[in-house]
Amino acid sequence: MVLELVSYVRRFQHFSASLPFVLFLGFVAALIACICGYLLSLTGDYDYQGLNNHKIAGIALAFVSGGLWIMTLPALKKVLRVKRLVMTGALLILFGLISYTGHQGGSL
Repeated sequence: MVLELVSYVRRFQHFSASLPFVLFLGFVAALIACICGYLLSLTGDYDYQGLNNHKIAGIALAFVSGGLWIMTLPALKKVLRVKRLVMTGALLILFGLISYTGHQGGSL
């Protein structure tokens, strides 16, 4: 999100070229976190409602980050033209989802 916002400044436009790679890394990290979180949840040491909220938010986070990464792939960009403001808005939503998921995890 920071790369996208900073790239609105003309001097830093080249930062937007790294967005697909950063989204890919975030997607992979979200998948690994989902797997590790699921394995950790099997211990039964957590409040069910808090764990369920965190689990659903984490899975949604993985899907959203994967979807945003796919939207930045060059092959899809040729077919699907997404306006820059829409992508910035989606990244802001992703940031909110990361914050919510992290808060739920911290509450556990």
